[in-house]
Amino acid sequence: MSHQRTITRFVVTVAMATLIVGGAAPAALAVTVAAGGDIAKPDAPGKRQTQTAGLITNDIQPAKVFALGDEQYPSGEFAQFLASYDPTWGVFKGMTVPVPGNHEYATPNAAGYFQYFGSVLSPFGATATDPAKGYYSFNLGDWHIVAINSNCFAIDCPSELSWIQQDLAADSHLCELALYHHPIKKFAKPLAAQGVDVALVGHKHVYERWNDVFGLNLRELIIGTGGKSLGTLDPAADAEVHAYGVAKMTLNTGNYSWSFIDVTGAVRDSGSDTCHA
Repeated sequence: MSHQRTITRFVVTVAMATLIVGGAAPAALAVTVAAGGDIAKPDAPGKRQTQTAGLITNDIQPAKVFALGDEQYPSGEFAQFLASYDPTWGVFKGMTVPVPGNHEYATPNAAGYFQYFGSVLSPFGATATDPAKGYYSFNLGDWHIVAINSNCFAIDCPSELSWIQQDLAADSHLCELALYHHPIKKFAKPLAAQGVDVALVGHKHVYERWNDVFGLNLRELIIGTGGKSLGTLDPAADAEVHAYGVAKMTLNTGNYSWSFIDVTGAVRDSGSDTCHA
């Protein structure tokens, strides 16, 4: 038997043994997330936010819930959170990844938001729980997630933008996602420059999909449909839905899919794409 054939047989034997013992290390599992913003009406749980919370429970069953700001109207006071948000979307508080909206800052320093979400923000570090910052990042499956505070009237956004650039420059993940409240170019531009694949935002009380928002090679999903009210659609969007609902995203290794599900359970928009090379 030749030396080359001996090596070949050894390699095949080792490979077969690896498969028998347990195989190669599996790829990271797909992660399902639900996302929505502009959620809770004041005083008592509204019908629509109860319905969107039901979608998360019954239709999506996610590993994480991305809350895209304006979680609690009218001013994000802690008592308002307890009366309205907590009985519905608060069921998912332990798995929620929140960002603040402008209505949270109607209470000085967004005190109600940081008090209510303090326990879920604290694992993300000091910037997450600091009312003067309120931004953070983390890894989820094979994805890097950046949670941004877009309330530039209340925090030092130039410092935040510098942090965003540094955070993404240091990240080695192929797939990256950002969430924040206001769908504005101030944040979309630096995110796109660093190769972020998807931005999830709220503020507008509609669902819109922009495949190339601001011409930046960044897909943006506006999901301000959590329950407060419905607004006006932009006909220039690549997809638009005037209905209460929640987005479902599946974050895979190297690719992702999305769907928008309205409160009747109907899928009103869906698609998939690969991450930027």
